[in-house]
Amino acid sequence: MGKHGHHSKLIMNNLQSNDRPTNLKRFCLHPYLLYMHYRISRCIQPELNLFPTLQVMLINKMVERLKTAIANLVVTTHSPYILSVFDNLIYAKDVYNRADDEHKEKVASLVSTDAMISYDDIAAYSFDDRGIVTFINDSEMRNTGAYALDAASNETANVFNELLAIDNEL
Repeated sequence: MGKHGHHSKLIMNNLQSNDRPTNLKRFCLHPYLLYMHYRISRCIQPELNLFPTLQVMLINKMVERLKTAIANLVVTTHSPYILSVFDNLIYAKDVYNRADDEHKEKVASLVSTDAMISYDDIAAYSFDDRGIVTFINDSEMRNTGAYALDAASNETANVFNELLAIDNEL
């Protein structure tokens, strides 16, 4: 896999809901997955109607299936959870590749080796309100840059902390 292998990149973004394809006649619906000709699989907002634990399971299974096919996977999401799952799969592969046999076994007990992916095989993008596309992968941390999509959580935490400070003054 990697740059010289036969597996393609995983591409993720956070398209606005009005950016969904309008002509679905080219697609064959399968639960949460839209398969398109030319070996491209699309998964549109897998977080919809799924608890976070099921989102994790779905992404793991999708990656496992992708690795057995020669295909691209495009995931559109607003969920930093989904990107965090991909981050774990990348990190698991990195740790597994550096580990001795004992530690490889420990890593494999947490993440299926079939679901582990290389950082070089993934690209994450964000689309802002003006339609500007930004590559958000963090090459230093070797992850998708999920924190770039989690501004709402930061804002919510800031409000909570300010309320807590006020409450402590009472």
